Amino acid sequence: VKEGYTETTKYGFSTFFGETKTGNVVIEASSTSNRVVSFLSGYNIVVAHPAKVRAIAEGVKKTDKIDAHVLLDLYEAHYLPTGYLAPIEIREARDLCRARDMLVKHRTAV
Repeated sequence: VKEGYTETTKYGFSTFFGETKTGNVVIEASSTSNRVVSFLSGYNIVVAHPAKVRAIAEGVKKTDKIDAHVLLDLYEAHYLPTGYLAPIEIREARDLCRARDMLVKHRTAV
């Protein structure tokens, strides 16, 4: 188990993981999950369902460090509620649709 902070950039992840090219990585589903997953190809990525994790860990103080330990404990106990991780083709199509939607909104803004 490796613990620490990193930037959610390709450089940040390559620095954090160093020479380790395989392993399990648990992350909470968020707006940056797709980018994280694309940076970490080669790893077994497990995406945790944030609302269900919060319900299980209700009453526990919420900090990044505590959240990480909660995810680890739930994962190791095989009790981690997981979210859906769409295949890369679907994630790329969604990103394209979001970008187009943003451009249309920008173009039609008054």
